[in-house]
Amino acid sequence: DLYTRKIINNIVKIVKKSITEKSLEIEELYKVFLDMNGNRKEFALKYIKDTNFGYVMSMASGNNSFDLSKDYIRKNTNKLKIAKEWLSKQ
Repeated sequence: DLYTRKIINNIVKIVKKSITEKSLEIEELYKVFLDMNGNRKEFALKYIKDTNFGYVMSMASGNNSFDLSKDYIRKNTNKLKIAKEWLSKQ
């Protein structure tokens, strides 16, 4: 029905926006990594506690930020209750 379709479209919109935002965060930190000439040790010493550190290291190994962002959203919303809470915050 129309109401259900609106809800689904709203959820899709929220998820797309969140993936894009996370992807941009990862790419920004990746630029910092590149500015350090890809020096993993130097980067790790400074940014190891950053929530996007692992994703940046994955990008350095050839993964793309969009796929990494999708994985982040998927991992953080893999339970229905958690997903509902996450959606309500968006």
